[in-house]
This record gives sequence, structure tokens and C-alpha cells, in this order.
Amino acid sequence: MNNLGRSLHIDVAKGISIILVALSHSNFIYFAPKFSAAMALFRMPLFFFLSGIFFTTAVSFRPFLMKKADTLLKPYAITMLLVLLVLFMADSGAMLYKIKVILYGNGQITKWEPLWFLTHLFALHVLMYLVFRFTRISAWPSYLKVVLVVALLAAGSLLIDVFWNKSISIMGRAVEFPGLPFSLDLVLISSAFFSMGFFLKDRVVEFKPVLPALVFALLVLVGVAYFTQAELVLFKRILNEPVLALLGAFSGIYIVLCVSWLLLKTDRVSRVLILYGQKSLFILIFHMFIGRSLFEAMMRYWGDQYELYYALLSFVVSIIVPLYIARVVALNKLLTFLYLPFTRIKPPVLVMRDKGA
Repeated sequence: MNNLGRSLHIDVAKGISIILVALSHSNFIYFAPKFSAAMALFRMPLFFFLSGIFFTTAVSFRPFLMKKADTLLKPYAITMLLVLLVLFMADSGAMLYKIKVILYGNGQITKWEPLWFLTHLFALHVLMYLVFRFTRISAWPSYLKVVLVVALLAAGSLLIDVFWNKSISIMGRAVEFPGLPFSLDLVLISSAFFSMGFFLKDRVVEFKPVLPALVFALLVLVGVAYFTQAELVLFKRILNEPVLALLGAFSGIYIVLCVSWLLLKTDRVSRVLILYGQKSLFILIFHMFIGRSLFEAMMRYWGDQYELYYALLSFVVSIIVPLYIARVVALNKLLTFLYLPFTRIKPPVLVMRDKGA
């Protein structure tokens, strides 16, 4: 879609989504548990929904696969190799196990939890490409698309914890599964929201808030978060009261789209949020390490009497420092090669000189 890239409210929504992810990993959530529960209902569904909006099967499979590996797996692998190097310097024992952990790529058995999203999103893109390319779902009537999304959500709700911390005997040896590699045990739920984004991309591009719908969505989200036990935490494979939790997720997505559309009217705020959306990779990778390290340092040296202020400060720093990391990466050829997609690396400009000059 030619005008998709110019739908700036979607870019604003991306910025909001990555800030919500960073906020959910901050210590601030312990001071506002109900607010955190409300965010958790739609935070990751929103991420998958927005990913589906930008999804396309217009290219052949090999270039598609290489591009997604370059965009998602490369920064994951580089960051995990750096973590592995630090772990090796601290303790060289059990290195084979640590390498296996990195290759498993689901975040449950690493210290860099947010990176589960990169490996899972890669697997999700590949799966969705194969499904959409060979079934031609785009041409299905609307009611069948709705049936597909509902079926995926229903199946995902039933199977969400099937592989969660389960011990299976293989050739007489107990093997524990902390979820599947690349978090594939979550793919039914993530593909449902991803498919929704893909199916609704035209409407999202032309999106305008409807006040009664916004009010209704707010009431649903507040009601579900504050007055029920509904819970949706994909990373921990938690889905309580699935119908209500998913209603909260849909409501939260709609609210964010409305807020994004409204914030686009304020130039300064929208610019900042668009910037955060553009740099979401670096925020995703580094925010939790920066925020928690700073919070723990302040607690250690200054005590816990200002714990709330430490939590707020460490959160703010955790979403600002990655912007400077992104800038350093962009200015360094090696880091650019390691962290940014090859398509973003500009080739050197050859200047042809006139021989007579």
C-alpha cells in the first residue's frame, strides 16, 4: 500500500507501544499494579497488531527470509554474543549450555528477556508468509477472516501453557521445556493479532476515532483490569479469563489508535513518539538492563526512602539512553553493520571527476 508509510498515526502508535513495553519492565509497575495489569492486557497484542499492518507477501520467499533474518535475528544474535562474552569473562563454566540457551531463543532462560520478541517475531513472520502466500487468505470473505482470528485465539488460549515448564521423558532422561524455541508455543495467539493487523490495514490507514466507541473501549478496559481477574502476560504464558482478557486487549488496541490519531495533532509530542517508534529496536534491546541497573544502583547507594522517584527516574533514563545508543550505532560503520539492516547501510558515493579539471 503506497500510503501506508505516510500514515503517521501508526508510527505514533509504534512509539507508544515501545514506551509501554519499557514501562512494563520498570520498577514503577510495583507502585501501580492495576495500571500495570491494564497495560499488560494489550501491550504485546498491540505490538503484533502493528507488525501485521506492515506485513506483505509481495516479495519472493528467499529475499523475505533474508530481510527478516537481517532485521530481527542479526541484532538478537549480536547482543546475545556480547552477553555470552561477558558471561564467559565472569564464569567460563557451562559455556555449551549458555550457547544452547541463546540458540533456544525464547527469553525464558536468558537474562535478556525482552529479546524473546525478536526471535518470536521472526518465526511469526515466516509462518505468516507461508500461510498467507499459499492459502491466499487475503481474498477470503470477511466472515471467514473473523472465524480464523477467533479460532486462533481460542486454540491459543487452550494451549498457551502446554509447553510451559513441562518435564518430558526422552529416552529415559527428563527434559524440561520452558516454552518452545523462539516461543513458538505462543504463535497461535500472536498470529491472531498479527492477522487482525493485516486484515484491517486499510481501515487503520484511514482511521479516525469514533467517540462512543472510544468511551466504550475505555469502560471495557478499566472494567476488565480493575474488577475482574482477567490477565494476559504472554511472556509468562498467563491467560486468565480469556474472553475478558481478549476483550481488554481489543479495547486497548483501539484506545491506542485513538490516542495516536489525537497526538498527531500536537507536533512536538508526535515527533518524539515517531522517533521512539523508529528506534524501537534499541529501546527493546537495552531498556530493561539500563533501567534495572540504575534502579538497583540508586537503591544500593541512597536507600529506599525515595523508591518511587528512583523507579520513575530509571524508567525515563531507560528510554532516553537507547536513543543515544542508536545514534552511536548509526555513526560507527562496524556497529551499523552489526545492528542495522543491510538495506539501511548507505553505500559510499563515488564522485566522478572531470579529467580536465
